[in-house]
Amino acid sequence: MIVVIVLATGCGRFGFDRNQRVETDAPVLEPMTIRLGNRPGATDLGVADTWINSNDVGANHGADPGLQVDLPDFALYRFELPAAMPSQILAAELHLGVTDDRLEAGVVEVFEMKVAWSELGATWNEASPGIAWPAPGAAGASRAAIRFGAFDAAILFTDDTIAVPTDVIARWWSGANFGIGLDVTAAGVNLGVHEDPTNVDLRPELRITYVP
Repeated sequence: MIVVIVLATGCGRFGFDRNQRVETDAPVLEPMTIRLGNRPGATDLGVADTWINSNDVGANHGADPGLQVDLPDFALYRFELPAAMPSQILAAELHLGVTDDRLEAGVVEVFEMKVAWSELGATWNEASPGIAWPAPGAAGASRAAIRFGAFDAAILFTDDTIAVPTDVIARWWSGANFGIGLDVTAAGVNLGVHEDPTNVDLRPELRITYVP
């Protein structure tokens, strides 16, 4: 006796109904934003800020309660990031506050820094004690050749927002976190620092939106 078993009709291929839902226990990760710095409500993992000046090449200003950027000054900021790198970085914003001296001409330029520096050791000639900048004033190979942002800093006691490219944040998270540098094209400006006891809402802050 011959028994014939029919498995399927049609072309002999198995398939799934495209409208059939597949249940999964995998969680859906939603984007989140972290505020880094020591403004009220932010997460303070550590902020470094200072400025250097060619008129006093040996001076360090890392403990100053304000930050001066004037020709030919150069300013530096760096934020510590959480240990765990996210799966995707969606956007980032740098927030810097103008304090008691606004920029009356030109713009403030923002550069990615390329070498390590010390908040309490950086001077015009040295990135940290005993270690010179590639060029004095954190110039040359000390920073990226092209700025990634600029802002006018023209209004006193206001917050300026600068978009930070996600590839810059990714490099910081991967270990090459040398922060940012600022210079001005004309005139001068005073900006908030993390030590500022008065203008707490104008202290530097970095906001990152990401998927964990």
